[in-house]
Amino acid sequence: MRKTAIMGALKIFHTSPANIRENDDILDRLYALVCDPDPHVAANALLVLEEVLADRGGMVVNRAVVTHLLNRVSTFSEHGQVTILKIVERYEEPGQAEMYFLV
Repeated sequence: MRKTAIMGALKIFHTSPANIRENDDILDRLYALVCDPDPHVAANALLVLEEVLADRGGMVVNRAVVTHLLNRVSTFSEHGQVTILKIVERYEEPGQAEMYFLV
């Protein structure tokens, strides 16, 4: 059901982008679903966030998101893993000490 709701948000975005982009509640829920225990739900949330926020450079990537995704990367399908790696690639660590944390 969560996977269907995520895809419904994408469908709404395709018909009326402003309804999704201007609704912080929907975006917050999509960000929360990135941490869903079901990897299919999390992967769909990542894909939808990337598409909805493409004009802003994609979803916001911070240390917590990167750490969470890297810890779970093995549970995702190959397609989900590619999406995660593309998102993690955009992460810029603020200092050299944090770079060693992620290794």
